[in-house]
Amino acid sequence: MIGIVIRGADETAKHLALAARQASTIQERQLNAAAVIVQGAIRKRMSDPGGRHPFFGRTGGIGDTLSTRSGGSRRRVIAARARRIGPTLLAAVGTPDKHVAFMEDGGTITGRQYLRIPLAAAQTAQGVDRYAGQSIRDIPGAFLVRTLGGNLFAVRPAGGTRSGRIEFLYMLKRQIHHRGRHVFARARSESEADVARVAGQDAATQIVKVASGS
Repeated sequence: MIGIVIRGADETAKHLALAARQASTIQERQLNAAAVIVQGAIRKRMSDPGGRHPFFGRTGGIGDTLSTRSGGSRRRVIAARARRIGPTLLAAVGTPDKHVAFMEDGGTITGRQYLRIPLAAAQTAQGVDRYAGQSIRDIPGAFLVRTLGGNLFAVRPAGGTRSGRIEFLYMLKRQIHHRGRHVFARARSESEADVARVAGQDAATQIVKVASGS
């Protein structure tokens, strides 16, 4: 008769039970780390310094990027912690800012009458409309002119009453088309390798370490 003696069976069972409980935690931790990587890639694409044009003022980011001003929109790109929905473990990276979502795919904005686009003379150093919330009628000396090309501008006298020079404040358009910047899509594509490296790590190896008591 051959006898088999199992030693430490109770201890092994405890480690296996612990491994089962911790498996989900390990996966969540990996997915959370992957979400932070994507968040960083998105924020990087929202950090273009932009440029400045002598007439149009502050210009946007180059290519599929967004230029930063105060950095508020960039800070509101959040990596939500992983949570389980049925059998699926999900983590999300997103923003509550509707204008960022609009810039992702682009589109057309139509004014009730006209949309006013602040030019260099009507912008702060950060590119913000210095007369935001104020009617053009209430800007001292401002009046409207239409160029030979058919474009409508709000202007005001500049350089003194005898100079005859005018300063362009706003371009007025009935519609503005924004091209999509695809910041989120590009960031997701760029971070795929890093996400696979982190979230695709062999979780079983870590679980086995727990199960073995190491």
